[in-house]
Amino acid sequence: MCQDLWALMDHELSYKPVLPIPEDLRRQIYLLNALLEIADRNFATISQDIANLPGAYTMGLLQTLERHFYRLAGEDYDRELTQQVFEQLKSVYDSVEIAGLPQLIDHFVDVNTTKLQHMFDQYKDIEDRPIFLFQPEAFLILERVEHDPHVLEETWVSRYPREELERLCIAWGRPLD
Repeated sequence: MCQDLWALMDHELSYKPVLPIPEDLRRQIYLLNALLEIADRNFATISQDIANLPGAYTMGLLQTLERHFYRLAGEDYDRELTQQVFEQLKSVYDSVEIAGLPQLIDHFVDVNTTKLQHMFDQYKDIEDRPIFLFQPEAFLILERVEHDPHVLEETWVSRYPREELERLCIAWGRPLD
């Protein structure tokens, strides 16, 4: 961003100037470029440090889930439950999938947007709807229903009622075997 700013300002000040730019003013423009480059590098370092903070990965994934959830479901949810379920579901993904989970979820939602929207619309006004349907982690659960339902079920029943997973799977149109 800093480099873009410098390029814009350099273009504005130097490209086809009304008067020739004296060398000392050109030098000031280049000194500002150096300052912006230092700022750009520092911002990149800070960004990487933030990404390495404990819990940053989970928060980033939650942001991905929330973005889709609010767009499609448009409701509030139980954050504590989401964090508990996410911790439980981590084990159903291998290390490569975990590293790319935000992109995996983005792809899953992109491919299934119409089906997801229909499901949320269909259950929106139903009181006795699946508990986990109107939670952002529903995307994680449904993605695994599509790609590894048996491992999902094994992991799920160690902490949550199988019936709730079954209800969500039925809402998705893919009951457990």
